Amino acid sequence: MPEPTAAATRRVAVLYAYNGSQFQGLERTKGLKTIEGTLLSAIATIIGESDPNKRVSLVNISRASTTEKGEHAARQVLSLEIAGAEPNAPLPTAANLAPLLPESIKVFDVVLLNTSFSARRTCDTRCYEYLIPTYVLAPPPQETHYAYPPVTDEEFDEQWPENENLGPPGGLFKTIKRGMSVKRTKSTRTGTVNRGKSLNRMASRSVPAAEFIEPTQTKSAGNTYAAGGSAYPPAQEPEKKGGFMKFFQTLTRGGKKSSSSHDNTSSPDLARSKSKKTYSTQAAPASFSSPNLAQPNAHFATSAPTDEDFGMMATLKRSVSRRSRRDPELASLNGEATEERQGELAPEYFDPLNLQPETEEELSLIRQYRVTADQLKAMNHIISIFNGTHNWHNYIPGAKYEDSRCYMRIINIDCSAPEVHFGMEWVRVKVQAKAFARYQVRKMMAMAIMVIRTNTPRSVVANSFGYTNIDIPEAPGFGLILDEPFYDTFNSDCERRGDPKGVHFNKHQGPITEFRHHRIHDAIYRAELETMAFVKWTRNLDAYSFLYTYFLNERGVVVPPRNLVSKKAVAAENERLERERRAKANDLFVQE
Repeated sequence: MPEPTAAATRRVAVLYAYNGSQFQGLERTKGLKTIEGTLLSAIATIIGESDPNKRVSLVNISRASTTEKGEHAARQVLSLEIAGAEPNAPLPTAANLAPLLPESIKVFDVVLLNTSFSARRTCDTRCYEYLIPTYVLAPPPQETHYAYPPVTDEEFDEQWPENENLGPPGGLFKTIKRGMSVKRTKSTRTGTVNRGKSLNRMASRSVPAAEFIEPTQTKSAGNTYAAGGSAYPPAQEPEKKGGFMKFFQTLTRGGKKSSSSHDNTSSPDLARSKSKKTYSTQAAPASFSSPNLAQPNAHFATSAPTDEDFGMMATLKRSVSRRSRRDPELASLNGEATEERQGELAPEYFDPLNLQPETEEELSLIRQYRVTADQLKAMNHIISIFNGTHNWHNYIPGAKYEDSRCYMRIINIDCSAPEVHFGMEWVRVKVQAKAFARYQVRKMMAMAIMVIRTNTPRSVVANSFGYTNIDIPEAPGFGLILDEPFYDTFNSDCERRGDPKGVHFNKHQGPITEFRHHRIHDAIYRAELETMAFVKWTRNLDAYSFLYTYFLNERGVVVPPRNLVSKKAVAAENERLERERRAKANDLFVQE
C-alpha cells in the first residue's frame, strides 16, 4: 500500500493594489473590514482552508509596509506560507482571485517562491506619495492666533542665503553634531553665556571697532598683541596631533587651558571663547548697550578657570547636569527638581473659535485657488529640510528623543509641479526611505502645510528634530498612497542563483498605471471635489489655533506650551465634583 504524500509548505508573494477608503485599515483585525482580511479570505477559499477535512493554514504573513484607515497602495506585497497543502493542491492566481475580490482590490500576480522571503524584512526601501490640494496653502482667517504677515524676499534671502546648502542628505553623525550645537545654544540662552560660541561672535560683531580701547603692545608667552583696532589676541598655533588625539582633545574641550590671569574688567566675550586658547589682559570695550556687560563685576567669571574645570570627566558631569534639567525621568533619579516640579503653570481658559462654515460661493472660489510661486518655493525648501537623517520623534506618536530608532534617513523626497484635475489644483509629494513609522509621512505633510499657510519661519522645521516635544497633527489619510516597495537586493540574488522567480512590478506596469489613475488618483480627486475634506481639516486647525502657537509663531522657535484648559471641561469637572460632594453628604444620613 503506497504511503500518503507528505504535505508541503509553499511560499507565495502576492503583488496587488487597493483603494482603502472603504476599509478600516490594512492588517487583519477581528470584527473589522480590512484589506488583508478580505484578501486572505479569498486565498483561503481557493486553497481549501475552510474545508474541515484538509488541515491547511496560512502562516508567516508579512506585508511590505502598513497603511492605516483610508490610506491606499498602488503597489503592495503580501508574503505568506501555505502550510499543510498537498503538492497538487490549487494555488491562488490573479485570475481565480479576481471574482472573489471587490473592485477596490486588484491582484497583479502571485509568485511561487523557491527561497525564504519576507515582504517586510526583505524590502530595501519604500516610497510613499501624498496628494495635496494647493488651496490648503492659502493663509488662515485673520481671527486665528497664527495668521502672520508673509515674509518678503529680502527677509527670506537674509535668513536662507542661496549659496548655503539648505537640505543636504547628511549622515547620522552630522545630524547628532548639529543637534549638540542646538542644545549648546539653548543652554547659552538659559544663562550659561560663557559657553556660547555663536553669541560671543555676535556680540563682538555688534560692537564697532571705534568703541574698543586701543590695545597696547603686550607680550605674553612670546606672542605680541599688535595694535590696530583688533580686540582679540592672536590664536596660538595648535599642536599637530593624530586623528585620535584630535578627537580626544575635542572630548576634553581642549585639555588644560592657559592659566594666565586677566582683569575683572575684561570683556566677557574674551573670557571663555572656544576659538581662543589664551586669556586677554586688555580692557573692556568702552560702552555696551547691555547694562550687565557694562558692569565690571557682572555675573561672568572674574578669574581664569582652573585645570579642574576641563577634562573629559568634567565635561561628562556638565553634560549629565544639563540633561537632568531637561529630562524629568533622569532628574527624578538624581533627586533634582525640574522646571515642571518647581512651579506649575497657571491654567488659561479658552473656547474654540466660532468659525462659520463656508458657503457654496466660498467653496467655489476655494476650488479655483492656484498656488503662488512663493508658496511652491517654500514647499520645495521645507521638503529639502526633511531630506537626510534626523530624529523623527516628534513625527512618531509616543516616541521619545532618546530612542535610537527615531533616527531615520529620508533617501529622496520630491514635489511635483502643480496639476489641475476636475478644476482643482494639486501637487504630489513623493518620499522614499528604508523604513517609515506610522503617521510619519502624514505629520511631515501637516507640518509643511501649517508652516506655509501661517507664514511661520521655516526654521521651526529644523527645530522639530530637537529635544523639545511638539504636538504635530496628522494630515488626512485619504491623500496618502504607498507608491512602491523595492526588492532590488532580493531580485539580484535570484538572478545570481539562476532563479527566474523574483518580485517584480515592471511586467505589470500597464494594469498598475490604469488602477492607480482610475481607482486611486481619480477617486481622491472626486472625493475632495465633493466633500472638501481638507477644508474641514484646516477649519478644525484654525478653531484650535492657540494650541499650536508655541511652535507656529513669528520667531520660528519652540517655546514651552501653555496650560490651556477648556471652559466646558472645567464646568463638567466642577459638576462632577459637586455630584460627588452631594453623594457623600447624603451618605451621612440614615436611610429609612
